Amino acid sequence: MTLRHHLPAAVAILGLGLTTSCLLAGYEPIGADPDVMYRSLKTELVRALARGTLPFWSSRLGLGVPLVAESHVAAFYPWNVFVYRILDLFWAFRISMWIHQIATAAAMYLYARCLGLERWGSAFAAVSFSLCGFASSHSGHEPLYLIMPWLPVCLIATDRFVASGRIGWLAVLALAWGLQLTIGHFQIQMWTAGLSLLTGTWKTRVEGRPRWRIPAIAAALATGMAIASVQLVLTWELTRIAGFSRPYEQLASYLFPPGIWMQPVLPSLFANVPVRKLDDYLATLTTTAVESTFYIGSIPLVLAMVGMVDTSDRRRFRVWRLLVVVSLVLATMPAWFPTGYWLLTYLPGLGWFRCPGRYTLLTSLGLAILAGHGLDRAIRSNRFYAGVSIAAVFGISAVAWTIAQLNTPAFRASFGPSDPTLRIAVASGCFAAAVILALLCRWKWVASWVLVVVTTIELAALYHLGPVEWNWSVAYPEKSPITQQLLKQTDVGLIAGRCSNLVVRLGLTCAYPYLGITPPPPNYLLEQATFAQGSTTPELAALFVRFGVTHAVWLETDVIPRSQTVFVARDPVLDGLLEPHRTTRPIPPWKIVKYDDHWPSAWVSRKVKVLDGWAEMLPSLFNVKNQDEALYDRHDAPPGSASPRASVASITNQDETSVTVEHDGSCDLGIRRIHYPGWTYAINGGPPRPVLKANGGLQAVRLEGHGPSRVTFAYRPTNLRSATLVSLFSLGGTLLALSSFVWPKKRD
Repeated sequence: MTLRHHLPAAVAILGLGLTTSCLLAGYEPIGADPDVMYRSLKTELVRALARGTLPFWSSRLGLGVPLVAESHVAAFYPWNVFVYRILDLFWAFRISMWIHQIATAAAMYLYARCLGLERWGSAFAAVSFSLCGFASSHSGHEPLYLIMPWLPVCLIATDRFVASGRIGWLAVLALAWGLQLTIGHFQIQMWTAGLSLLTGTWKTRVEGRPRWRIPAIAAALATGMAIASVQLVLTWELTRIAGFSRPYEQLASYLFPPGIWMQPVLPSLFANVPVRKLDDYLATLTTTAVESTFYIGSIPLVLAMVGMVDTSDRRRFRVWRLLVVVSLVLATMPAWFPTGYWLLTYLPGLGWFRCPGRYTLLTSLGLAILAGHGLDRAIRSNRFYAGVSIAAVFGISAVAWTIAQLNTPAFRASFGPSDPTLRIAVASGCFAAAVILALLCRWKWVASWVLVVVTTIELAALYHLGPVEWNWSVAYPEKSPITQQLLKQTDVGLIAGRCSNLVVRLGLTCAYPYLGITPPPPNYLLEQATFAQGSTTPELAALFVRFGVTHAVWLETDVIPRSQTVFVARDPVLDGLLEPHRTTRPIPPWKIVKYDDHWPSAWVSRKVKVLDGWAEMLPSLFNVKNQDEALYDRHDAPPGSASPRASVASITNQDETSVTVEHDGSCDLGIRRIHYPGWTYAINGGPPRPVLKANGGLQAVRLEGHGPSRVTFAYRPTNLRSATLVSLFSLGGTLLALSSFVWPKKRD
């Protein structure tokens, strides 16, 4: 092939590479999710990899978390193990994002070619999908942009298998979906599997391929799940123990509201506005700016309308027209038919995940493919002009609707101090220019590559001006006076306040971890530790004492009783990481407070109190004056002591994995760590035994007789060995099937 054949792919991939190349210079998403959640969790991954292991358990997140089971860490994703082992946290984070963005464009280009799109149409589809509103608004959510390139890879493998029947493509599908599953979060993975089955079934039917290929696709997906079983088994256990489930109200929130249906037509309307103001408006529509950003670019939308209208080649694109409609219905349904959406949540797969607005990813995928098809000059003129006319009418209607909405004070206020009239005029002009460029391209006055380049420029600007804050890398904790002072504090236990997971990057422990799911109990008892209002209650103050909360970071304006302020300073670093970007209000100074009293991380109780259920346990937890009393639920209490209770018992030595207790009778050792399957203890080198559950869900050990007793603790995830064997066996079989690509083809 000549260079001309590769030019469209090069333009698309190079465009994505340049758009996100600022990552290599240190310009990146910052703030709440990127810093508080993902980079903080990855800190634990980096520390574990440096020790030659994985972060099976983290003691820096609340009262302890089995971190590999928290799928957002993606500790079993091979790329993460590689890049976070050889690079530091910040370089690994940025390079991962850059590589996966480029990979999304490349994979989407190849899939568009599989569907029969022309080269420039494939480049057009690749750019519009890779830089769509979903990609922009979720550039701060690491799992989602890591997952995106594997979606078209799975569709490519499905398409090629149905076309050729070669087992190697089934192996590619299994391997790609298995890798996608190890990234965690699982929402888009379920959609990937559904799309693979849907498109595979459709292609099998319309091309008259053997029907056995449909169950073969399902078998490949099952193999992919087996490859990822080492992650899935641990995550399933965590969600079961945490009791992680969402009511309908949570499942239906964060939709794409029909009230902002003009956004795909006028994508620049909400770009670079105060996110706090915009979220105040969108909260009335039960969503946020991040979860309701939907566009594919002005020119792609015009040409997608052409692709929708041109039904001359129904066999290739009917499934994508259907997908656009169905996914948009699902994204908006909670607003106009809540009962119908409630019924849908009872279907497997549809009721597992929240944020229906994320279905716009599928809408964007379908529209991007149809836009690439709309660039095809072989489309008949009457259908082309019909599509452009529909796009023009759609655009005029969107502008009229937006102008009418200006009479709504909340809508007008969402733009902050800027003039919404000027914004509407600029956005309308962009859409009008898109219609004109589409016509000029049809008349051959403008080359196809011009549309691809213009679209790349438009989407690149929107990508960086969306609801996610992009800025230069923040020197945290080096340039943060609050965190530097926090490192100088003595006798530091758990840290409450607004910093949440950020303190993990200091090597300290946050009181309540910010995770993708509810942390396992009893972590949830400290959930209010991140809210100033909740910290004022006497009940939470008692839990602070019992669970060892010693310090907190608050704003100076936060009123925190039963504490003393030890340091106050302005901190631009924390302002940038913790406060919503483009905020319109001044940010007050920050302060470190210290709480008066706290229990240690390990203690010995000479008395035992057995309680009936949580109704009796919770009030007893608020009583922090009697550290000498171990609290057991009746179902968890061990048998009575075989020796008299101790009159003297104390801890004489303690490190990260062991505690030495001097005692003259039976007593109970309490540990400030959640009770979780896989934790065992051994006394004086004896056989390991499962830890006991006491004190509201913490670990305990019953010590009999006389001391000293050295108690050693160890954690090994349950079912890890069997899950690993399943993963390795499935991976081996997949790699063997993958080798079929080098087998000689059968002669016809």
